[in-house]
Amino acid sequence: MSATIESLLKDPRMAGADQLVLQAGKAPTVFNSSGATELTRSPMTPFDIYRLLQPHLPDDKKTALMSQPTTNFRLNVNGAGTFDVSITKEGGG
Repeated sequence: MSATIESLLKDPRMAGADQLVLQAGKAPTVFNSSGATELTRSPMTPFDIYRLLQPHLPDDKKTALMSQPTTNFRLNVNGAGTFDVSITKEGGG
């Protein structure tokens, strides 16, 4: 997958969205009041998700994920706004 987190969040289909879900084995999906829309046709791998979020993940949150199954942070994307990000590790992480 060649998308960046910035390109996903600036996608016009994100307008009015409640949530963008990045889940391994599934395409990036936007949820809003009218339902769900996949932003790409390609399912994401755990590495794809890591590659998208790692450059933006604060050091204290990287450390937290070593011992906790979840962490949250705010992401400011120039031209798209500020987003609340929640990361949850499932299974083996």
